[in-house]
Order: sequence, then C-alpha cells, then structure tokens
Amino acid sequence: MRVAFVGQDVPAVIERKFLDIETSLVAEARQFGGQPKAERILSLIQAQNELAEISERTRSVTALVYPTLVGDRLEVLVIPPQTKGTPFLRIRYDLRPNQVPELVAALRSDLLDPTSQDYLMPAQELHRLLMAPIDAELKKRQIETLVFVMSGELRSVPPAVLHNGRQFLIEEYAIASLPALSLTRLQERDRQNNRVLAMGISEAMGGFGALPAVPVEVRTVAQATGDVFLNEPVTVQTLQQQRQQNRFGIVHLATHAQFTGTTADGAFIQLWNERLPIAQIPNLNLDSPQVELLVLSACQTAVGPGLGLGGMALQEGVRSVLASLWAVSDAGTVPLTLGFYQELQESRTKAIALQDIQQQMLRGQIRVANGQLTGVRGLGALAVPVAGTLDLRHPFFWSAFSLVGNWL
Repeated sequence: MRVAFVGQDVPAVIERKFLDIETSLVAEARQFGGQPKAERILSLIQAQNELAEISERTRSVTALVYPTLVGDRLEVLVIPPQTKGTPFLRIRYDLRPNQVPELVAALRSDLLDPTSQDYLMPAQELHRLLMAPIDAELKKRQIETLVFVMSGELRSVPPAVLHNGRQFLIEEYAIASLPALSLTRLQERDRQNNRVLAMGISEAMGGFGALPAVPVEVRTVAQATGDVFLNEPVTVQTLQQQRQQNRFGIVHLATHAQFTGTTADGAFIQLWNERLPIAQIPNLNLDSPQVELLVLSACQTAVGPGLGLGGMALQEGVRSVLASLWAVSDAGTVPLTLGFYQELQESRTKAIALQDIQQQMLRGQIRVANGQLTGVRGLGALAVPVAGTLDLRHPFFWSAFSLVGNWL
C-alpha cells in the first residue's frame, strides 16, 4: 500500500489544497445553479474554529472529509476542529487506472438489488481506499460526526454503507454531506419552528408511476404540527401561497423528481399536472421565510454536480436537505422519513437523528410486513400498501437518503 501522509510539517500545502477544493466546488455550484445566496470562502483556521464551536455546542466532535480523485491518485483531506489538532492529507498512489470509478459503479449497481449481498465487496474495497488511511487519526482525535465534501463520481457513493469488514461506517459515525463548506449556513437549528408543510403526489403523473404509500407518509409527517396537500392541490401556486401565509420550518415533498445531466437543464420536481423546473427554485424564495429542512422524498435528488436537486435547494437558502441517491419504493421510503422525524425531536443534530434511524433499520428494529409498518419509535403500527415483507436491513433502503447541508 503506497500512502503518503501530509500533515503539520507542510501547513501551506494543506491550506492551499483546502482553498483550491472549496473554490472549485463553489465555481461548479455557480455553473450548475447560478449565484448562491450564501457564499463565503473560509480560511482553514476559520473552518477549524467553526468546527470547534459546533463540536462543543452539539457534544459531537465533527470533522470535514474531502476525498478527491486527481487522475489515478486519491487524496483524502481531513479538517478536524481546532481543538483536535492539525488538518492532514493522505494520498494514495497505488490505484489501478479507473479503479475508483469502477468500484463506485459496482457499488451503486449492487445496492439496487435488495435481495443481494454483492454490495459488500465494493463497499469494503472503497472503505479500504477512502477510510482506512485516515481511520486511526479519526479515532485518536475522537471524531464522532463526519461531514463529507465529495466531488465527481464519489458524490454517488453513500458514505454510510462503506464497510470495514465488521461494520458499516454509519455504525461508527453520524454522517452528512456538503456541496462545499463555503455554501453552507451553519446557524444553530431553529427547534421552535417544527411546523411541516407536507405535499405529495400519489397518483400516476407525468410519465411516472403511482406512489400509493404517499398518503400515509404525508399525513403522518404532518399529524402533530403541519398542513397536508395531496394530489390536485400540489402546485407551484399552492406551495408559494402556503409559504407566504404560514411560517413552515419544514417542507416535505413526496413526489417524483428527475435529474439527468450536469446542469440544471431538464431537472425538475413533478407536481400536479406540472413540473417545477429546478431553474425556477430561486422564485420560491426558500430563505424568506427560512426553510430549516427540506425533505425530497423522491428519486435521485442528491446526485449530480453540487449534490443535485438537494444542493440546488441549499444554494437558494434552505439550511438542510434530506434527499435520495437512488429511487426507493414509496413503501420503503416511509420507514426512514417517518423515523427521521421522530428521532429529530430529541436528537442533538440532524445527522445524529439520521444515524439513529439508519441503525434501527439495519438492525431489524423497524419492519414492514403484511401491510404494516412497525417499530418506529413514538408511532404505533401503520398500514402501508405493500404485499409481503421488505427487508429494511438491506442498505438499499437505509442508505439511500443523504443529509445535505447544515447537519446541526
């Protein structure tokens, strides 16, 4: 194994690497979705100081991880809190040509079969390449939350599913993703505004199939403090009017979406008899009033440049987005989204809430069988329109969703 360690002996190299990556990611975000509403290029020491403050507030020591492919070289830059030592860079030179892209493609393909365990080989190999070189340092510095800032093909990898031969990464760390630290609003979560605007399309629409579990999802999400709109009222006009008339901290969209390219062209969210083009998201003024959390319970909303539709929403002022890396059946989506909301009420951070529900699913504590969802903390048995049993222990279900943006 040929791995180089670059640490405190060459701080200028680390500083330049950090600034180069952030500047490049911000430029990519501009190309994808226009001028971000929040943009600030932090120095390395500013980033470390912010991480130290966040780690103290949340009682979860947090580090940024920047894996980058440079030709056939893999670089992993780790930025810990200022209180946990200096940043460091690990560089692998022993890669075969196209090794990482091929592993990423294999992992993605294998994860899409919920009856197969074939995903373990690429998940373990990617862990060996990405995580093994930094694992000892993470443990030494007592890191508990990892925030990944990916680029290129690596964005389509769910870090939660990386496997060290004994356990998944989500069993060791809470995990979130950023399009760039410079594009992220890191204010403390507004815990007082938990009101939910829940909108969903359950009927076949726009060439997409029906989503029969959506009514259960949106009604349960909003049953305590929220408003529900299902099918025909789910329009751009309704979304804008409701946002103007009410202060919703959370917007939950359970519908299809599509992202097919390297720009915002052709990307959209399916509403009732209309599509919301991603290029029109700025017209929604998602930062006025502030949306604390946007949940996109839809297809592949966290892939692509800048982390896809989720990253685009962040650029327009949303603090955090829960979005998917691939299409999951609506019945398979319900356990994670409902469980996430239940955990969010008490969790120190959104990242920890997602970690908790993902662990419960992979351990078999939450079940879908014989038309019923059981095991979600705080909820009784719920009827869901699915025949047979879903094996929610498989990462096809629990690793599909990624928390993008402010993880607090």
